[in-house]
Amino acid sequence: MLVVQGGINDVVQRRPVEKTARNIEAMLARGRDAGLALAVTDVLPWNNGDERAAEDIERLNALIRQLAATADAALLPFRDTRDGLTDDGDHPSVEGHQLLGELAGRRAALFARR
Repeated sequence: MLVVQGGINDVVQRRPVEKTARNIEAMLARGRDAGLALAVTDVLPWNNGDERAAEDIERLNALIRQLAATADAALLPFRDTRDGLTDDGDHPSVEGHQLLGELAGRRAALFARR
């Protein structure tokens, strides 16, 4: 299974979210062409970011949800697990990584049974 997670650094660097979504779409297409099962994560909030970043993350997450549907990829809703996941406001803590990994494992198992 290919799991594609990305986008936050593009938001931080003020790259257009549409271009970021196209890059994620291209990664999913390469995985599909290789015969892999696909999963894609949405983007966690950036706790130290500003209003512009929050809006870009929401727009990107909407595009990622669309990509998951059109690519027949499992959507891993990391955005919904955000509380208590960071020690520094930017990166998941050890506990945060563990929670995200558990979520990814459960979703991947459900998706593989389809």
